Amino acid sequence: MIKQWLIPPSIFLWIFVSLQLQVHAKPRPADDTTITFGAPKIQQNNDRERQSPGAGAVMRSNASIGTGDFGLGLYLGEPMAMTARYWMKNNLAIQAMLGISNRYDKVQVAGDAAHVFRNLLIQNSSVELTLALGGGVAFGGLDGRFCDRGGCHNHTVLVMLRGPMTFSVMLRQIPLEFFAEFVVGLELIPHADLRFLGGVGARYYFQ
Repeated sequence: MIKQWLIPPSIFLWIFVSLQLQVHAKPRPADDTTITFGAPKIQQNNDRERQSPGAGAVMRSNASIGTGDFGLGLYLGEPMAMTARYWMKNNLAIQAMLGISNRYDKVQVAGDAAHVFRNLLIQNSSVELTLALGGGVAFGGLDGRFCDRGGCHNHTVLVMLRGPMTFSVMLRQIPLEFFAEFVVGLELIPHADLRFLGGVGARYYFQ
């Protein structure tokens, strides 16, 4: 069940993305903007072609390339959360989540850094398939007395190391990313334990 606190931001995000999709759905000139996630802006602005004066002194620039460095969206899984990703450079991204753990029913926040392998399997101008491998940490709350197969413990804080593996499909004409994530987690507090987590989601990238 989707947590109640996620409903208002989810509705707002859905309305915003719907409006943006309508804008992007309008007919575009052949040289209009395409989305390049994490692309260096300096190279984009200087990417021009020139002809010699003898050929008519014509100067023209390539199609402009938009960037989508910061993405915000929803994560459905463990935890149920708002998710964000920021591209530091072409193949390096940091990502974060803030939500509610389905297992512990408490607030949980997580952050990761990931190396992103670009343009996997398919070469297509409209989509990009990527694989991100990373590492990070998650913090959350517990109900005080926590019991599992290792016994009962009086703890109010969860600390877990995370190793996420994320498969993403990123659209080039519309700044959207759809992803599925598998996470190997090592709980350190309340006690050492191995966890397998995951989820699916989508992010909209702001240009």
